[in-house]
Amino acid sequence: MIKLKEGQKVVAEDGSIYEIEKGDLVETVSLQEKDSFIDFVARVADMTDYNDHGGAVLEVAKYFKLKKYVKIMSLVNEIHDIEESMPSELGRYRSTLLDQLLEFAKKNLDQEEYDMLYQAF
Repeated sequence: MIKLKEGQKVVAEDGSIYEIEKGDLVETVSLQEKDSFIDFVARVADMTDYNDHGGAVLEVAKYFKLKKYVKIMSLVNEIHDIEESMPSELGRYRSTLLDQLLEFAKKNLDQEEYDMLYQAF
C-alpha cells in the first residue's frame, strides 16, 4: 500500500512531481494487483543475479507504473542490445535512474518492503 504524507512529493504517471498538501484528497492504491510484492522482489533479484540489471530497473519502473521511466529504460535496454554491451556512460545513466526509482520507493514503501527491494540489487 502506498502511504502518502503531508509535504511528501509524488511522481505522477506522466513523470510530473506533485507535493501533497494538507487537505489534499489522495486515494491510496494497492501496488499488489497482479502479484505479490515478494514475487516482484524475487523477479528483480533473479534479474540482477543473471546480470540483467537493465531489466531489473525496468521491472521496478513497471511495478510503480512510472511511464516515463519505463520508456527511458526500454530505450536504454534497446541501445544495450544494439551495442551488445553496456557503454559506460549509459551504465552511469542507468544507475542514476535506479537511484531515482529507489528514492521513490523509499518514500512510498514501508521500511521492510524498501529494504527487501534495495537488497535485490
